[in-house]
Amino acid sequence: MPASTKLLTTGLMDVADLDSVTSEATGYPKENMIDNNPDTFWRATTDAYQAIDIDLNAAYAVSGAFAFIRNYKSSWTNAAMVLQRSSDDTTYGGDTAIFLNAASDPIKIIKLSGTYRYWRLAFNNITGETIPDVGMIGLFVEREIEFGNEWPEKDSDKFYNKTVKAADGRRYVRRLNKNSTRIIPRTWLINSDVDWESTPLYLAHQDSGGSALPLILQEDSVNRLVRFTDDELDRNARQYRLFEPTVTFEEMPHIDDGDSF
Repeated sequence: MPASTKLLTTGLMDVADLDSVTSEATGYPKENMIDNNPDTFWRATTDAYQAIDIDLNAAYAVSGAFAFIRNYKSSWTNAAMVLQRSSDDTTYGGDTAIFLNAASDPIKIIKLSGTYRYWRLAFNNITGETIPDVGMIGLFVEREIEFGNEWPEKDSDKFYNKTVKAADGRRYVRRLNKNSTRIIPRTWLINSDVDWESTPLYLAHQDSGGSALPLILQEDSVNRLVRFTDDELDRNARQYRLFEPTVTFEEMPHIDDGDSF
């Protein structure tokens, strides 16, 4: 059972505009970062400092930002991802940075809380190193589940396949992605003295519009890019304020670094 379970929701990106980037290579536009597909990505034209400006169109409470780095296994020495915030879109501050040299996880997370309209995700110290291929970005709100998941977890894998009909009438099965998708059922014991509608799980489901928007399931140090599989939550019986909500997440498939179709 994980000691800590958090849901990092990205519903804020539904109201956000991706204002600008410092550069974009042909065929890799900035819009690829907000199409909810980690396999399409933005790439800069040079290894100079790069900034991505996000406008929420109003001041919202934010817990931090994440980026899905497609080529996360590349060898970086000094390259870092930086998050900044601003009230006027002119003066940015609150710099918080993480290095990209941890090659074990494509999901890079920066926690920087505040209620601001303008946010900037930047990459610096990449001169002479690999240019990051950024498949997704998102400002997130952190929801921490009060009690841990019941055992057994019973995760399972699922492959997405497509049946293709050939000209001679034969049928072939084509795998749509080299990686399997993990189906992640969770039953949380939430012993809370607040209303169900105020629990982190309920709020995370609302943030995500049910299954509409991706979020990050963070169990201890493991990060997974997932969606809720259901648009409804099972509240179960409410006895003595003990909630036992059952939810299932589906890990979003992606082409791993170095793979291709």
